[in-house]
Amino acid sequence: DLGLRVYGESMPYRALATAHTNERGTFEIAGMAAGKHVLLFKGNPPLRDRTAQAEITEGRTTDLGEIEMGEGGQISGTVLLLPERSPVADEEVCVGLSTVSPPWKRMRSGAAGEFKFDALPEGRVTIWLPRLAISKGLNLKPNEQKKEDLYVGGVMLRGRIIYGKTPLKCTVTVHSMAKYPPGPPLATVQTNEGGMFDIGLAEGSYEFM
Repeated sequence: DLGLRVYGESMPYRALATAHTNERGTFEIAGMAAGKHVLLFKGNPPLRDRTAQAEITEGRTTDLGEIEMGEGGQISGTVLLLPERSPVADEEVCVGLSTVSPPWKRMRSGAAGEFKFDALPEGRVTIWLPRLAISKGLNLKPNEQKKEDLYVGGVMLRGRIIYGKTPLKCTVTVHSMAKYPPGPPLATVQTNEGGMFDIGLAEGSYEFM
């Protein structure tokens, strides 16, 4: 009796169908439109939620094979106010497929601005602050523990580091150009597997290294 929901891959993200597995763990959903879909499997404790992608062809049955349920991933971080990078306490934080779909979980940031979501499904995940309409999308691997901060105020700088056409996983540091010689870095981040990074900063001029 494992519950699952099916969402379209593009906006608006809303449940297109729901179903439950039978005593053998199998399920079947009829009448689905052709296209790409995201399936959310709602795990009963101790099982964790899990997502899977499916591409449905009209007039054909799509077999997903076996979906292995196991421990989920974790996202933790801090809500920070720019430019001081001071913690923002008691701010509602949500996690889900997208900001326009119902959140899987929600909580309020702690006294130090901290938040943490456990037992999350792998795949595409979004964390957001609904009151301020601030969000960040990411991909979560099975059992991955990821730290992602959310910034309030200032600006968000986003970039990609490549060598030729190959994305690089490296460290990016940011220094203020208003000071010479530059002091300690204002921010240090790691690029992801796609070479992407984002940094929240106050308005100003900066040098990236």
